[in-house]
Amino acid sequence: MNQILASSLIFFGMMAGGVSAAADITIRKSGALAWTVDEKGAIRERGKKVGSIDSNGKVRKNGALIGEIESGGTIRRSGSKIGSVESGGKVRKQGRLIGEVNSGGTIRQSGRSWGSSSNCCDDQGRRKVVAVIVFFGGFFN
Repeated sequence: MNQILASSLIFFGMMAGGVSAAADITIRKSGALAWTVDEKGAIRERGKKVGSIDSNGKVRKNGALIGEIESGGTIRRSGSKIGSVESGGKVRKQGRLIGEVNSGGTIRQSGRSWGSSSNCCDDQGRRKVVAVIVFFGGFFN
């Protein structure tokens, strides 16, 4: 009886919107929490909003457009192509492989561990992670 009651409460709570299926993407650099991206695309660095990424891949910093990641993976800064992210998570700068965001969330740069991400790792989530680490984390520097 208690199991039926508990199941009913959970079901009705979910139907009423009490449980959210979307979770923030978290990005850690060298183990420390550095950025989060919420379901609306707000990018926060240590809790403070520093920018956003919209559903079309446009990246803004303090409201100003600074770049984009196209649906095909092309990374642009101020309109110029600077790199790409492949569907498998490989990140290229001017055609040269420089890193990867794998399906488990591990972020590698030049073969070494750079950090990790969670709640992300389909192609769209990986593009968001790459947008943050490229435009806010200096991944291409």
